[in-house]
Amino acid sequence: MAPTTPKTPKKTSPAKRVLSTTASSPASPISRVRKAQRDAPDLGREMVFVLLGSGPKDLRETKVFHRNLLMSVSGFFATGLTSSFKEAETGVFEMEEEDPSIFTIFEQWVYKDRLFIRKTASSSSSFSDVEDDDQEWECLPRLYTLGKRLDAPRFKDAVISAIIEKVGESKVMPDTWASYVYQNTVSACALRRLIVDFHVFAHQGRLLKRGACPDAEEPEFEFLQDALARMADVGQQVFAAAVGEMPWADACAYHEHGEGACHLADDDDAVSSTCLPRTPKTPLRRSTRISSTFGLYDTT
Repeated sequence: MAPTTPKTPKKTSPAKRVLSTTASSPASPISRVRKAQRDAPDLGREMVFVLLGSGPKDLRETKVFHRNLLMSVSGFFATGLTSSFKEAETGVFEMEEEDPSIFTIFEQWVYKDRLFIRKTASSSSSFSDVEDDDQEWECLPRLYTLGKRLDAPRFKDAVISAIIEKVGESKVMPDTWASYVYQNTVSACALRRLIVDFHVFAHQGRLLKRGACPDAEEPEFEFLQDALARMADVGQQVFAAAVGEMPWADACAYHEHGEGACHLADDDDAVSSTCLPRTPKTPLRRSTRISSTFGLYDTT
């Protein structure tokens, strides 16, 4: 079944800010250029071809990966290449329902361990800037669900950190993702937990009846259950939490590496720089006004 598409925000005005407290991210540590030989990837010589979109094969967009590398990051491809399916023999995957533009970001991540999605804003705000920013917001949840389909936990962790990084930089909370996320993921999903926490801690549950599920006639039942259970669990903490005490201040809380070291820790940009900086107890200022751009909380 083809994946659904997250709701596209209206492009009418710049997104309003949700977090009033600003703080500079701590300086990233210098990344070591020299690495241990034992940590070098075994790329091998076998290649895998991924055909995207529909139409004649020679006209479809084709991605080429080193077999060993692709298998190391994706359970979907690892299973397909070690099973009795034809892909194991041919090394060719036909994925007609995948969006080439989204899959390209996965391809780039496989080789560069980065998500090349950030838009370059001009010095002055313009309609184009708003449109580019909306495209990035729409792209992020689609990247995560692609990671779910490909069974790529490290890629999903990178997307989670990218979402938190964008929230920290833009001071904007995505609050219209619930329908898309809950329709395209399963329970115990990290992005579900993050979306619930955005609604519980940043919005204090005020959007559970409006705006949270714009593509559904009624709010997603599982989403409401999760949000209400989370609110009952944290109690009055919801109203007292400061910016640096938000659950997503530590992105690893939503990663799948468990107690092990985060694979992002050795990147040029430290994991700490992708999270909201830990600041003194400065309370969040909240209001009930909603912007027309993305249904976002306006705390100005």
